[in-house]
Amino acid sequence: MATSMNSPIGALPVEMLHRIFDNLDTETILLSIRVVSRLFRAAASTYNRYSIDFQLMSTSKFPLLCRLINPEHVISLTLLNNYRTFNQTDLFISLTHLKQFTRLHSLTLDINESQFNFVLERINLNTLTSLSFNIGIYDNRWADTTLNFLSSALSQSTFRRLELYIRPETKSRISWPVNCTIRNLTINNGIYMDDLCKIFQNSSNLNTLIMNEFPKMMNKNLSLRFRQLTSLTFKDFCIVIDELESFLLLTPSLIHLKLFGGRGMLDGKKWEELIQRNLPQLNKFEFYFTQSISTMLSSTDPELIISSFQTSFWLEHKKWFVTCEYHFENPKSIHLYSLPICKPFLYYIPIPKKISSSTYPLIMNNNLSMMDNIKLLELDWTESLTDDIQEKQKIITYQPLFSNVTEININSQQVWPLLSLQSLSIFIDISRIVQMKIYSMYFDEYDQDIWINIGNFMKQADNLSSFIIENNSHIYYSSSTMENIYSILPRHVRYLEIPIDHLNKIPMIFERCENLSTIRFHCENTHFSRKVINWFDNNTINTTCHLGDKIVCIWLGKKKHHLLERFANHSIDQRPFKLINKFFKK
Repeated sequence: MATSMNSPIGALPVEMLHRIFDNLDTETILLSIRVVSRLFRAAASTYNRYSIDFQLMSTSKFPLLCRLINPEHVISLTLLNNYRTFNQTDLFISLTHLKQFTRLHSLTLDINESQFNFVLERINLNTLTSLSFNIGIYDNRWADTTLNFLSSALSQSTFRRLELYIRPETKSRISWPVNCTIRNLTINNGIYMDDLCKIFQNSSNLNTLIMNEFPKMMNKNLSLRFRQLTSLTFKDFCIVIDELESFLLLTPSLIHLKLFGGRGMLDGKKWEELIQRNLPQLNKFEFYFTQSISTMLSSTDPELIISSFQTSFWLEHKKWFVTCEYHFENPKSIHLYSLPICKPFLYYIPIPKKISSSTYPLIMNNNLSMMDNIKLLELDWTESLTDDIQEKQKIITYQPLFSNVTEININSQQVWPLLSLQSLSIFIDISRIVQMKIYSMYFDEYDQDIWINIGNFMKQADNLSSFIIENNSHIYYSSSTMENIYSILPRHVRYLEIPIDHLNKIPMIFERCENLSTIRFHCENTHFSRKVINWFDNNTINTTCHLGDKIVCIWLGKKKHHLLERFANHSIDQRPFKLINKFFKK
């Protein structure tokens, strides 16, 4: 693909190309776009806003990218140790000079404690504005050094955001500097109330707090007030409203409150009194409350709950609208949530399985923006869902119900529904999906037409990077079913999680999937798992394998010569060029 300097692309200012690069990952820029022409090579070499995240990169490309990247042009770096990225951190450290990353603004780490200290000792903390980290494996020999590096980072005048997942006893030992400049704090596990008070006493600019859990050892007689805090989120808490109020007494300046979880949170009158009493400045209240019930409710019960949210306080003064749903199949539960729905994940319940009541004006009920925050959608493909889809198809809509969904989980609870997968376009924009997970106990009963239907659906998902066939360890499919599964694999997928029954299936996967970086195989037993590892040792170079319980994780390296000859006709991934063309058409 040659680019003439007289072409529209050739005449484009470098600044415009850099704007396009802002929407591309580093691998695409350096390994696909950069090689197209001298213009693109020059644009890639001067671009200085690279964000590096190696989660979907093969070991064969990894060293090349580490050589091509200019560390001084990297502003964001992510290093993770998990089943997709095992051993990547050590390899990255061995291939780069961390001291040369002098312009890092954002650093995200999910690594062990020794790696954490190795990285923080070498990077320039003076430029860091955001640090997110999870220490997976602790080492007491490094404990004091870890605390010193954290204190040093927190002391920087540029520092604004911290997200941490560390044990509470380590949090208790962090030395928070006086006049810490942090503005946004996320705590992904427990923290003691005394430690939280210490943070606020030293962080006068801390206005946003996100916590997974309610603080431990809450002291109801605290005189301290967190007056600088304007936004508070509890992601998963199980306390009652009276206990929550004891914490909200400390936060009189809240403008935004977001809550997931809780017990006994369904009384609108009680919330109205609490807010008027303690949160006079609150103008945005988001929540999703779920309450399990053991007895069957009547169709009027959701109406009774919703009536407490129909006062002038909710509808006229605050203009906060809520929906109450009663899901009457096991498990029976009540769901009360604000609109737009605030959580990113939704398990969809078809209309025939729920009773719903809302304060949202009937004339505005088709406002699809109410679902914009949902990124992950889970569906049980049953007759009820089929009926629901058929009803929705009678209503002409110009965009899907969940237009921003990028991940979808499909659980097939019967042999196969009457409708094709294409009908899911009523819910999602298929072209936006980046991860898809499918589970079914009935794969062996699917006929060829069903597999063709699934394959056609997969072809529309041209942004799909992760594909997962979920498999219970006691379910093993026939050889013909396995071949059908492989036949529908997306060619551009990078992460694949799939069952395997024979070594001869591995070349089939390679032939089908041209851009794989990581595979997670479900194997019948440990003996076969070791055979899989031996196959990759014999047929690839620099592949890293990790053995689990009936699981083999493969971080792919380079195929050996005999495999390269077999797959020599692989086509080039055209997605980067499609994105560029789409950008030009705007």
